[in-house]
Amino acid sequence: MASRALKIDPKKAATGQPQPSQQAPAVNLEEQIAIRAYQLWEERGRPIGSPEVDWRNAEEELRGTAGSATAA
Repeated sequence: MASRALKIDPKKAATGQPQPSQQAPAVNLEEQIAIRAYQLWEERGRPIGSPEVDWRNAEEELRGTAGSATAA
């Protein structure tokens, strides 16, 4: 069985753009939401209870849905 090597286009390599094997691993959306929710919680003064408020706000912010609902 022949091995398949990853072909790198020399033209693209010369541009200085990272190749797939050089890119940093992407942080998944849930982890980004958790990080942002923690930041929002700290900004609110670290109140006890209602973590879902910060989670929802972080999720809306990162998904780009914050304020997308129109008032009737």
